Amino acid sequence: MALEWTGERFLPGVGADIAYEHYGRYLLALESVRGKKVLDVPSGEGFGSNVLAELASQVTGVDISEDSVRHASEKYRRENLQFHHGDMSRLDFAKGQSVDVITCFEGIEHVDEDLQLRTLQEFRRVLRDEGLLFISSPNKRTYSDQQNYKNPYHFKEFYSQEFIDFLSPAFKNVLIFGQRTADCSVISPLVSEAEPVELLGSYIEEPGTGAERLTKNISDPDRFMYLIAVCSNSAFDLKRIKRGMVVLDLGRSSYKEHEKVLWGEREKFRINRDEVQEELGRYHVSLSGALADLDRHRAALSGVTAERDQHKAALLGATAELDRHRAALSDATAELGRYHVSLSSALAERDRHQAALLGATAELDRQRAALSDATAELGRYHVSLSGALAELERHRAALSDATAERERLESKNRELDLLKNTIENKLEATEKKLDSAEKRLDATEAQLASTRKQLESIEKQLASTNTELRAKTAEADATQKRLLETGQQLQVISSELHETCRAFEKSLKISQPIRKILDWVAPPKTRRRDLIGGIYDRLL
Repeated sequence: MALEWTGERFLPGVGADIAYEHYGRYLLALESVRGKKVLDVPSGEGFGSNVLAELASQVTGVDISEDSVRHASEKYRRENLQFHHGDMSRLDFAKGQSVDVITCFEGIEHVDEDLQLRTLQEFRRVLRDEGLLFISSPNKRTYSDQQNYKNPYHFKEFYSQEFIDFLSPAFKNVLIFGQRTADCSVISPLVSEAEPVELLGSYIEEPGTGAERLTKNISDPDRFMYLIAVCSNSAFDLKRIKRGMVVLDLGRSSYKEHEKVLWGEREKFRINRDEVQEELGRYHVSLSGALADLDRHRAALSGVTAERDQHKAALLGATAELDRHRAALSDATAELGRYHVSLSSALAERDRHQAALLGATAELDRQRAALSDATAELGRYHVSLSGALAELERHRAALSDATAERERLESKNRELDLLKNTIENKLEATEKKLDSAEKRLDATEAQLASTRKQLESIEKQLASTNTELRAKTAEADATQKRLLETGQQLQVISSELHETCRAFEKSLKISQPIRKILDWVAPPKTRRRDLIGGIYDRLL
């Protein structure tokens, strides 16, 4: 069965850095388990227990996940390897002092403080007095604080001194290591096991200071991502524990998949580069149109805003006029009230005069005249009140029209604001796409710069080859010149030989046919000259 990658439990093949970290811890403990009985908890996928089983006499892997135990039992099969379902804080299956070595890598931080203490007590119970405990946990300062990161699977992480304080009450001897992955160059002497030497001189580049700042001081625990401790209650020989560990992936197998992905992405980018450039051009055109539309809408908005301000001013004037009419209406209403009171008094007075009609007729006439005058005045006030009410209705109608116009303008203003927001959103999206395209163009330019450097290197090689070719050509020319000089010397020698032959001919009175043969020997017919020279030697 295959285990699902959750991002926390390590699975072989999921990544380079995490693989180097996990394998490095088990390789650090490997030499110490030779011929020993080992407990690996938590064993997880089972890869580490399998590594230890290469040298150990017996390895028991323990994990709280039943799926992990089933997976490990099916995948890793050795006679000296078994996997057991259990809790590291309750190792009930193990007897006291029955284990030589315990490895607990990246497990203790997954339980709370109470279970951490109980787990340490269990380790102390099942471990022999001369046994070793290899235990690791993330360095909280580097792993969590400096990265502002909270791992949801971790309950309690340790600072370096905290880790030592946690282990020291249970173990007399605690040897602490730091671990982290890094790009590195390893130089190791080729010597036999009989000539032990220090494996590495450790130098690191200070982050952010440049290559000119190299330091040999790597003892600061805050430089390391993980803390690894070797614990024992016996005075164990520190020489038996490797003082460092380097994991070399010479075949770069952990990066091959990443390289495939990178090359695939590079090919996709090369294929889509023209399309991206065309899309960028279209976005430029679209952006120009959007900016032009925005300018037009801004101009229209300015006109509408000015019109709205005019209507607001008119509305304020109408409101002030309405307030004045309301004040006049209030005054008229008060005056009418006063006249109503006066009328009531007059009517009461009239009733009294009617009761005394026989005795006060003259007074009644005067009161009737006063009543008539009051009624005429009341009529005039009624007319004035009707005019005021009519004026009020007109102002109400004007106010209603102004309110409707204001609502229309506000609605149009909201539409313009919505259009403005839409345009701004489109501009923002366009700018993001432009930024993305610029980043991709920057990546392309970086690749082109790399290609230019490669071309410059090839040009330098060609220049060097041309220089060598010119030197060889000059040497060939010199050789050809020497050959020509040698040919000229041979011609001189042949001429001298010809003269010598003529002298012999005269001295020996050689016949005419022999003379013709000698003439035929004249240079540059060197091949026939050699043939005739042999004939001449036989004649002599």
